[in-house]
Amino acid sequence: MGLPRTKASEEVQAENIASYNHAKLVCRLGKSFGRYDTQYDILPELEFELSHGRAKPGGTVTGAATGGLRKPPLFPGCSTWT
Repeated sequence: MGLPRTKASEEVQAENIASYNHAKLVCRLGKSFGRYDTQYDILPELEFELSHGRAKPGGTVTGAATGGLRKPPLFPGCSTWT
C-alpha cells in the first residue's frame, strides 16, 4: 500500500504556498538585518559544500563581502559555497 494520491492542483497549491513562505522569509531576514547592511549579506538559496555532503538552505546570513571577497556563512561546518 502506497501513499495516498493527491490531485495535481493540490500539489501546485502546496508548491505555491512553499514559494510564498520562502519569499516572505527572505524578505523578513532582509528587513531584520537591514540596519546591519554593511556587516551582513542575506543570500537566498546558496549551495554549500559541507563535510557530510551538499546543502542548499532557503536563506543564508554571511558577513558582508568587502572588496569582492566572499565571507563564510555564520554557521560552523561549512567550508565553501557557490
